Amino acid sequence: MLIPKCLKTIRSCNMFEEGDRVAIGVSGGADSIALLLILHSVKRYLGIDLSVCHFNHKIRKESEKEALYVKRFSEDLGYSCYIEEWKSPAVSNIQKEARSARYKFFLEKAREISAKKIALGHNLTDSAETTFFHITRGERPLPIPTKTVMDGITIVRPLIEIRAEEIRGYLKKRNIHFCSDPSNSLAIYSRNKIRLAIMPEISKLNPNIVGALIKLGKIADKERDYFEGMAKKCGLECKVGDKVFSIPKLLAYHPAIIAHIIKEEGANFSQIEEILSLLTKTGRWRVDIGKGRWAVRKKDLLIFCKK
Repeated sequence: MLIPKCLKTIRSCNMFEEGDRVAIGVSGGADSIALLLILHSVKRYLGIDLSVCHFNHKIRKESEKEALYVKRFSEDLGYSCYIEEWKSPAVSNIQKEARSARYKFFLEKAREISAKKIALGHNLTDSAETTFFHITRGERPLPIPTKTVMDGITIVRPLIEIRAEEIRGYLKKRNIHFCSDPSNSLAIYSRNKIRLAIMPEISKLNPNIVGALIKLGKIADKERDYFEGMAKKCGLECKVGDKVFSIPKLLAYHPAIIAHIIKEEGANFSQIEEILSLLTKTGRWRVDIGKGRWAVRKKDLLIFCKK
């Protein structure tokens, strides 16, 4: 059932075109190993060419063994494995820095081998946890996207509609080994806490919490697409110059639309709230929006400028 479900996602999201060269990011974990196996089994049907990329973070003692395992596993399937070692591992905010370094390598290697797509192994459970993570931060509850574009290269996630337990069941049935990251069982990172402690508790209230969060995320995603299009149109109607807006025209719209227009100029939530509260006040005022920039009222104009 796993391969048909994956193919359905690939087709419905138009992830690949015949002739695409695809770089697969493989960590050695269950999701990426399953992704490699599935794409290997359907590559002729899809008409795509595959390459494997592995980023060795060098922050755990198991890292070298995992890199060797991915290399051998890939070669057994007939693929070269491009491996990059993290030359300057972070000492703080490790997860964020590791992700940034990993994506940088994937993008550079994709360009080097003329790959138009990068395939990653994020699954449905990951997406639900990400949606919940956004909620805890007071952000729009968006899921992991099925496709994104970074530096002109499309990143696709063929497993994004398949639950983590289904993927592990697929590998277990085929007696396929995969690497386990011991740090994933440590509740010292926010995402680990969500997966290990919070999600199991919430599932007592709703056994289908993953499905509920995915539903919420999809609704938020569609509403965002519509809202951003509307806000962009309104922003153009209010714009009277480069980073200059007519305040009377802005005030004709809902505060949510105005907030989005201001956000696009680089203001954060608290700065947006302050600007909104001042828009109806006459007289000149200014708000520091960081990075050496001001939001300034001059007559009936809202101007975003450098200090």
